[in-house]
Amino acid sequence: MSVYTNSYTSEIGDDRMKKAKLEIKDVDGCWLWLGRKDRCGYGVKVVKGREWRAHRWYYTEAYGEIPPGLSLDHICRNKLCVRPDHLEAVTIA
Repeated sequence: MSVYTNSYTSEIGDDRMKKAKLEIKDVDGCWLWLGRKDRCGYGVKVVKGREWRAHRWYYTEAYGEIPPGLSLDHICRNKLCVRPDHLEAVTIA
């Protein structure tokens, strides 16, 4: 499946998805981050001078702010996956 033609194009926006196509690769349904990684193995994305964990940025762009007190869980168990529907806001255990 092509990242650009995914249903998130309309939610995130065409211009951002065109740029995102350069940052991620669709592998077995996961959108794998190709850019810089932090020491824990998560993708790092810089937007307007602010550093984000890449999966948090993609989730926020698709669904809005992460509710206070919740963290994102990778349902697919892949730290580099930034696909919004592979992320779930959960309580911190």
